[in-house]
Amino acid sequence: MRAFILVILSLFLGVSGNQQLANQLQLGTANVSQTLQVALAQGRMIENVDTHGGFHGDGQSLAVWKFDDNSMLEQIQTDSDWKELPLTDNLEELLYGVVYDNGMSITEIGPCVDFSEEQLPRIQNGYYYFVDRQAEAEAQHSDAQIMERPALNFSVALYDTDMGTLYYIEVDT
Repeated sequence: MRAFILVILSLFLGVSGNQQLANQLQLGTANVSQTLQVALAQGRMIENVDTHGGFHGDGQSLAVWKFDDNSMLEQIQTDSDWKELPLTDNLEELLYGVVYDNGMSITEIGPCVDFSEEQLPRIQNGYYYFVDRQAEAEAQHSDAQIMERPALNFSVALYDTDMGTLYYIEVDT
């Protein structure tokens, strides 16, 4: 009898946990869709990493969607907040890091994300979308002041037109 109860309890908790995971993914997709002002329904999520939950909810997240059609590209091309690559210097520093060598000294800046090159590759052809979640509404798509702050709270999306892949990164420090 004890074994039967344990099996039933395990099945219930497993189903409950799977439902929670499905709800988190659905909620995450809805939040990303709202932030980027795009529909993600035509894509399929292929990666989802989230380290949020630290002190005051600090952490990083990366979600990746693959699109087999041009639905994402068509949406991006109608929204002026999406910019064609290359990234700005600030975003390059934040996502990939930059090394400056002036002959007398070498200075390294960034990256501020902990994702590998496989998880977040450098994209040659595509678009990016930036949201500074600390800025006033009229400046939320500008990264001009972001490096002057002690804390970072931003979202950035990269769309690789060669691969049909959308990368969404969220950073909270």
